Amino acid sequence: MHANDVATTLKLLNRDAAALLRARYSSITLARETPPRLRELYANSGLCMATDCWPGRDFVAHWGRPEPWRALSARKRWQLVAASGDRPSLDTALTHCRFALTEAVAVSAAAAGNVYGVERLLEVHCRWSNDVAAAAAHFGHTAVLQLLREQGMLCQMGRPRCWQELEGGLPGIMTEAACRVGHGHIIAWLEEQLGWRMTHHAAACARAAAGNGHVGLVEQLAPLLIDPRTRTRVLASVAYGCSLDYLQRYFQISLGNNPAAQMASREKAEVMACALGDACALGSPTADWAAKFDWLWSLWGPEPWRSEEAAGHGSMWQWHGSVWHLAAQHADFLARLQHLAACDLAPGPAACVTDMR
Repeated sequence: MHANDVATTLKLLNRDAAALLRARYSSITLARETPPRLRELYANSGLCMATDCWPGRDFVAHWGRPEPWRALSARKRWQLVAASGDRPSLDTALTHCRFALTEAVAVSAAAAGNVYGVERLLEVHCRWSNDVAAAAAHFGHTAVLQLLREQGMLCQMGRPRCWQELEGGLPGIMTEAACRVGHGHIIAWLEEQLGWRMTHHAAACARAAAGNGHVGLVEQLAPLLIDPRTRTRVLASVAYGCSLDYLQRYFQISLGNNPAAQMASREKAEVMACALGDACALGSPTADWAAKFDWLWSLWGPEPWRSEEAAGHGSMWQWHGSVWHLAAQHADFLARLQHLAACDLAPGPAACVTDMR
């Protein structure tokens, strides 16, 4: 039973139930916890989504009066609007939130697939950005995208603020967002309804798909990656998000059968990509991270890594952050450091300060 149901129903059953449950169930949760990766993606616009068990009746009863709103800051009011999980709650929140609504409210409504909420926010002139459409694509809500298209919003949104690493304007942002989570139905909708094809943004979409283990999409895009540098950069994402079996298969596509011979002539950017492949395998969330690292290490040895350290790139930046930052997010971080130590490698002082805190 959800904690909200206990607090709003079971606790009110009788005096004994109230006495037993009062201490533990003394509050009602309105917003669900946002995973770290989503907080990072929507760091500037913000993301606040309603809990799965929305206490609509109690929300309207409490927040339907003007008094509770008077003590709230503008940010808290925006969060209440963003988290409103049904129509009566949203209408109540909009009635009492008289501050100009930020794009975080629209992003949250789009991420939740709340078509009515997005429509109402359009009516009250809520601020918008490309993050709104990106959130709808990321969470797989074609109904929201259809509404945005009908309202002409897919041509009017401004430049993104927290997706600036994505290329190709709004089409690139949305196709990459869909590839990041493997939403084939969103990719198909973008192609059929808008003519936006992920093949037009092959490199960015391949990195997004590979970094999250969507091998089928990578297979579709791999033939379009003609530039060797692009292929090696995608290799780093494959090392991070895909299995060892697919890493080995993609390696044949990107570097061929004789990597040792290519090492002598590879340009500096490609050497860095090789080092990133090792680094991303170390920070990988897959269970076979050690096997991937060992396999890459057996091919390349320490040379690419140390070349980058000597050039001042010891933090090993990849498309979604430093390897040490990635590795530190895992419960087995100590084991990963020990694995590096066995290869006579260790993070530098700068990495220890900036990425392990």
